[in-house]
Amino acid sequence: MNNLVSLQSSSLRAGQTFSVDASSLPGGSLRLQAEPVNSGYLSKTDIVSNATGLLETIPPNAFLLRLLLRETAGHSVVVTLGTTSGGSNVAPAAGITLTVPANGTLTVDLTGFLINWFSATAAQALFLASASWGGASVNAQLDFEVGP
Repeated sequence: MNNLVSLQSSSLRAGQTFSVDASSLPGGSLRLQAEPVNSGYLSKTDIVSNATGLLETIPPNAFLLRLLLRETAGHSVVVTLGTTSGGSNVAPAAGITLTVPANGTLTVDLTGFLINWFSATAAQALFLASASWGGASVNAQLDFEVGP
């Protein structure tokens, strides 16, 4: 008899572990098979300067879907997204200014990025930056998918 357990969670990230109580299953055992990660996100809170702007790295062959930003200290801030600290080569796209309102939110969709798809073989660090943080504090989440 096969026992199939399906785990679906948007909060379970690569490298995290979980446990399952299999004592009630016939035979008392369970075989788990990990599926490749096809989507994910980078998340960071309390970004207050370019020095704290590293969002970590996206995996090889990642495609950016959306950037969610929330300002929490009551100060509007104009930000950029880049592959280096202080960089702006990923966002915003031409003609767009990424202004996060004081105590507000900003969502950047596909059209807001200059670069959407990254190296097929190398992970890529991404940084949130501003020319003037002015007391702002930003929480950020960058959603991505990993291509074929």
